[in-house]
Amino acid sequence: MYFEQLSNEIHNLTKDVADHLSIFIHTPDGDIVLNDAKQRKAASVAKLFILTEAFRQAEQGNLDLNEMVNMSNYDIVGGSGVIGYLTDPPALRYRHLLELMIIISDNTASNILLDKVGIENINHFTEQIGCHTSKINRHFMDTKAQAKGNENYTSARDMVRLLNLYMQDNTFITEASRKHILTILCHQQLQDKLPKYVDENDQVVFFHKTGELEGVEHDVAIIKYKNTVVEAAILTADWNNSGSGQSYIAEIGRYLIHYLKNST
Repeated sequence: MYFEQLSNEIHNLTKDVADHLSIFIHTPDGDIVLNDAKQRKAASVAKLFILTEAFRQAEQGNLDLNEMVNMSNYDIVGGSGVIGYLTDPPALRYRHLLELMIIISDNTASNILLDKVGIENINHFTEQIGCHTSKINRHFMDTKAQAKGNENYTSARDMVRLLNLYMQDNTFITEASRKHILTILCHQQLQDKLPKYVDENDQVVFFHKTGELEGVEHDVAIIKYKNTVVEAAILTADWNNSGSGQSYIAEIGRYLIHYLKNST
């Protein structure tokens, strides 16, 4: 009953703006999809692929998460994050850079990690797990690459495929890494999209990553209430006003919260 209501609510909400949205929502009762395989600009949700490959390399002994990274002014880029606003470039461990990359979407941390784990390695990993529409082609805030048409891409279906790895045993990442990844995602500080309407008394927990570019607004999340889990990827594009994209994603989040609290 509640799944049918959820599906109808999302359909009615998005029917007039369907071209702007790609949706893949996986629930215990079924899936809700809209343009789910369409390739979209990934924006900062691409950082989840960097995060996962970094943990894979740490498991394999190819990356020491406790190694210190001494940054210089050359490493600093603009956009989201805090490292670029510090008086002097700090020395941080790779594990700290991973946390900053996710919880406040720090672009400087992301680029340092991208160089460390390697674009080719990340793209090979995405192919291995079946995310065939996802590819990293440039660093973050690389306006020259953007001007040449180089972009990072993904799809709603691919993002949910990646989220599934965090929730179940698999051959790609260990249980310890999965738990660590979920802890980082749970500390996400950007809360104005899918979790916007969650109340601290709801017992609904979001493990998620947002993304945004001009006209682009994304949020991908594992949402848990008691023993019920929903995985959702909402990718949106081509907005004249990015606030519109945020509002649609937040409304979908409100429906998902209601579904979880009433279907358990």
